[in-house]
Amino acid sequence: MPILRTGSFYLILTGSVSFSLANWLINTWLPTFLYERFHMTLGGAGFSATFYLQAASYAGVVIGGTVADRWTRTNPRARLYTQVIGLAFGAPFLAWVSVAGSLPITLMALAVFGLGRGAYDSNAMPVLREVTGDNRSATAYGLLNMAGTIAGGLEVAAAGYMKQHIGLGGAFQFAAGALLVGSMVLLNVRTSSPKVEAV
Repeated sequence: MPILRTGSFYLILTGSVSFSLANWLINTWLPTFLYERFHMTLGGAGFSATFYLQAASYAGVVIGGTVADRWTRTNPRARLYTQVIGLAFGAPFLAWVSVAGSLPITLMALAVFGLGRGAYDSNAMPVLREVTGDNRSATAYGLLNMAGTIAGGLEVAAAGYMKQHIGLGGAFQFAAGALLVGSMVLLNVRTSSPKVEAV
């Protein structure tokens, strides 16, 4: 399979897996973390763990996509750099979620992480197509989803073990470190120059 002979695909795969580790962990364990840390009701913890993150992620998708599209006019690697910035920017705030001492600070850090998550996600398919080409992008995206789902599922299970030993905060910090590694790996991706059309 030509995709598997493309070195940059494996770099993108690594970045995608790091994203999935954080994404699945937050989506699965954050309500429990908020419930236990701030003694919230289950309903309040569930709402706080989803609404602020998803609202910020939506904003990040719109902002990240718009900025990348405009930046591409002057820099052919703009979409890749937007992904890198999204992961690197979001990672410290994910770590901050694990140590913040108040609910408002935690939710603020979570929202900023969501902005970075959205900026990364909005450029996932465009960057992949710049590496694999249009005729292989669906297969490549399927492989990314498969790897991300497996890695995310394993991380969710591992977090249950971590919870007993280093706490969910420690699991969040691990995921934040994975995001930083993913951002650095993505910097080495070689992309083809996208066609730029006047808007």
